[in-house]
Amino acid sequence: MVLAIAVLPAGLWMLAGVFVVGGTYVAIEETLEDSLCAELVPEEQHGMAFGVLASV
Repeated sequence: MVLAIAVLPAGLWMLAGVFVVGGTYVAIEETLEDSLCAELVPEEQHGMAFGVLASV
């Protein structure tokens, strides 16, 4: 993201585009991280696993 801001031509639309792409990436990554955690941990341990994941 920093590289894109530094290299691409300055402008409000470019800055908005960089933040939209960054936000989309974070949203997808967080969703996949939580679903993977839910699949790997037994159901009775979900509370502890999500708490540990959130604290890291």
